[in-house]
Amino acid sequence: MSPQSSPGALALSGSAGRLALAILSVALAFTLLPTSASATRRAAGHRTPPSAAAARKLSGRAGRCARGALRLHSSYRQYRLCLRDGRLRAPQTTKPSTGPAQPSPTTPGNPPCCKPPQNPPPPVTPPPVPPVAATKLTAAVYGDAPYGTSPSDTSQFQATPAFIDAVNADPKVQLVMQVGDIHSGKQYCTAAYNQSILDLWARFADPLVYTPGDNEWADCHKTGEGGGAYNATTQKIDYSTDAAGNPIDYANGDPVANLDNVRLKFFPRAGTTLGASPMTVLSQAQAVDPARPTDREYVENVMWEQAGVLFVTVDLPGGSNNDTDPWYGAPSQGAAQQREVANRTGADLRWLSAAFAKAKADGMSAMVIDWQADVWDLDGKPPAHLSQYDQFVNAAADGTTAFGRPVLMFNGDSHAYKSDNPLAASDPANALHPGHDVANFHRVVVHGSTAPLEYLRLSIDTAQTSPASATSFGPFSWERVVP
Repeated sequence: MSPQSSPGALALSGSAGRLALAILSVALAFTLLPTSASATRRAAGHRTPPSAAAARKLSGRAGRCARGALRLHSSYRQYRLCLRDGRLRAPQTTKPSTGPAQPSPTTPGNPPCCKPPQNPPPPVTPPPVPPVAATKLTAAVYGDAPYGTSPSDTSQFQATPAFIDAVNADPKVQLVMQVGDIHSGKQYCTAAYNQSILDLWARFADPLVYTPGDNEWADCHKTGEGGGAYNATTQKIDYSTDAAGNPIDYANGDPVANLDNVRLKFFPRAGTTLGASPMTVLSQAQAVDPARPTDREYVENVMWEQAGVLFVTVDLPGGSNNDTDPWYGAPSQGAAQQREVANRTGADLRWLSAAFAKAKADGMSAMVIDWQADVWDLDGKPPAHLSQYDQFVNAAADGTTAFGRPVLMFNGDSHAYKSDNPLAASDPANALHPGHDVANFHRVVVHGSTAPLEYLRLSIDTAQTSPASATSFGPFSWERVVP
């Protein structure tokens, strides 16, 4: 037990402790999620953004956990939180006493973030969650938009405000999910373009959850997206430039740099969604296993619980066999690409595993997995070009089987709407990642890239269940909407 532990507090250590800490950090965050706030605000007839998330109010607080409470430390925010009776509570800054309160002692050697404050703040109480129907939710799901046939084709971009207005006008929609790709593979990767999409998305009235696609980072090195090409003669990269000799792409199309720019623009605060009424989610950056420090980079990987369903997003780019096609068409992967693939793959798989564990532990009725890659799409290439997705398919199949309840996956990437179960032995796509026969799984490819823009209206009611069909599965049902 650490020097600051109060009686009854549990210190976590070792590999088992680190795993428990990661999972418990996940559990901790969900006690504060204002998942039903947008529906309540809609019923009240206004769209006022919610107050600052209660979790942020705890930032900087430190003190002692009450007897019998579990003390947790967050390596991301550097504050201490107490979990007791399934509820999040602020640490006590004074010892419980029947007499006058006395300041808590400071243990020598503690970092400044963890010393009890000289003037204890008043107790922090999480805001109440508005009462709404706990079993129902409707979301708009879309992706691969806006696309253009060339760098100068802005027709879908110009149509996006009206599309967003149509989603806002849908009285059933409470949440928006964008499954990746904010431009086509024939358009450039620039910081200015990313900002323009962010500005458009501020128009969404409801919370917007976005997971990055390959076109905005992993494929930016390609010539068609303004990156460059490997020169076999010089053994260097010939970067694409404009008429003035300036690089066309941000950072010459470097995928890691472009992913960092996507994070800077779309994920400025870990655990907060986009949209005019953002909601609190749990980011992988906030639930880091100390043994895996690079996992904190994946702020885009999030999860949350809503209407009895656990949602999880995973940054998995499509089209390039999990980003293993050598950048710029070089003969082989460089060290930077090898690090990118190894670090992200490990983080993604740990995050997906934690989501399944969380859903099972919390008794969720179902799960939704959201990643961009269509891992069953050959796209004119041999089956070996999908081999680096095997580990993700295996993780999804094994987790779904162990969970034992409906799991619905959304992906974009291949652009054409599809509703199937490629984990069923009877499905032709099963042979691309063989060895599975999972009945409680269903996959929907979100239609994208074409005009007019469309979204999928996903309805969830965990109080009922439906057999798998082209438009329903367990508590889920959906329909294509072209405004």
